[in-house]
Amino acid sequence: MLRNAKELPGLTIRATNGEIGTVKEFYFDDETWAIRYLVVDTGGWLGGRLVLISPMSVIGEPDWQSSNSTCRSRKTSGA
Repeated sequence: MLRNAKELPGLTIRATNGEIGTVKEFYFDDETWAIRYLVVDTGGWLGGRLVLISPMSVIGEPDWQSSNSTCRSRKTSGA
């Protein structure tokens, strides 16, 4: 389903074991117009870093009503 890219910022991204953060912006391929990466602000987790998440890791369709989406990743403490 096609959606307006303006709906992506603020979307909450969840891992299989907890919330990762919220979409801040995204990178897209200017030739194919496909989104290549979501830039996710981790908030308090990982010291508020920005991380790149591939949209290919998203499981199913985002829940636009509750403004969240789940990806195949697991949340780890990082080291």
